[in-house]
Amino acid sequence: MVLSENIIKIIDQNEKVILSDVPFKDLLVDFKSVHILTYDEVKLLQKCSSNKETGLEFLEILKKRNNRLFFEFCEILKSSTVESIQEVGKNLQNIASNTMEVGYALN
Repeated sequence: MVLSENIIKIIDQNEKVILSDVPFKDLLVDFKSVHILTYDEVKLLQKCSSNKETGLEFLEILKKRNNRLFFEFCEILKSSTVESIQEVGKNLQNIASNTMEVGYALN
């Protein structure tokens, strides 16, 4: 399955805070470990010149994944040792969970 339109809208509406708070390059291996990214995608993203560029490319990849991987993304953010990153993960997960049917959220 592909990412639901609701979650794509949530990503788009929260893009500014995601790009400013999430240290994408530091989390690439974590994203690969839960299969959000492939090895080749990690290599490609490592070549980006800034966190913002990495983040924009990552979000485009994430939008082509499924809802379960979006929630994995949120879990990785929530497990950060940095409180502001944890908050981004919690907020995204809460918004997505509240806008979707429970059974459909994990498709």
